[in-house]
Amino acid sequence: DGGANWSEWRPFAFKDTWALTAGDGVKTVSAQFKDAAGLSSAIVSDTITLDMTEPTGSVSINGGALYANSRSVTLGLPASDGLSGVTYMRFGTDGSNWGSWRAYTASTTYTLPSGEGTRTVYAQFKDGAGNVSAAVSDSIIVDGTPPDGGILINSGAAYTTSTAVTLNLDATDGVSGVSQMCFSSDGNSYSAWQAYQSTASWNLASGEGIKLVYAKFRDGAGNATTIYYNDSIALGTPVTI
Repeated sequence: DGGANWSEWRPFAFKDTWALTAGDGVKTVSAQFKDAAGLSSAIVSDTITLDMTEPTGSVSINGGALYANSRSVTLGLPASDGLSGVTYMRFGTDGSNWGSWRAYTASTTYTLPSGEGTRTVYAQFKDGAGNVSAAVSDSIIVDGTPPDGGILINSGAAYTTSTAVTLNLDATDGVSGVSQMCFSSDGNSYSAWQAYQSTASWNLASGEGIKLVYAKFRDGAGNATTIYYNDSIALGTPVTI
């Protein structure tokens, strides 16, 4: 208390225990020494910051995204401690088993466990006084597999007399779902991605003959098909009798 109130004199020792006053913050302990003749020393003191409050923080995977198409993700780790500061962090996948403590940073890369499906990351933070935060967590669905699908022109018709056709689409994705599709007449230049649906309108390339339409699909995690599905139809001029 800065030397205003003193304990009783006690036998000298090189070390002793002392209870700081209640409440977090800077604490000062003052001391005096007395010799056998009863002469007292000048007052000496030291200060220390008492921090008994754990830090707070949170974790978000890839900015709170619902899906990831890779096990390598970025963790956002905002955390704070008003006295001794956040110094360390650690991670786990079940809230019970933890990795080693590492120096605190506001973000870091992290590798999720193998396999697809929902993956959860738990985080804890430690401050400069050694207080450990409660566990916080975030989850994300890992999907690294592109969709599967198919396309039919005019429900699989062999011939058409019009360049305006209807595309029948059938695509599936077992984890994040099919979200988008795009089309091409040559397999190289594709239309813009659009929301997936079971049918779409399309204009065939001009000129009579066999016409191809290619389709690609993309799922909710951003995986696009690597097999470009296609169907063909013969475009001809209607015959007038």
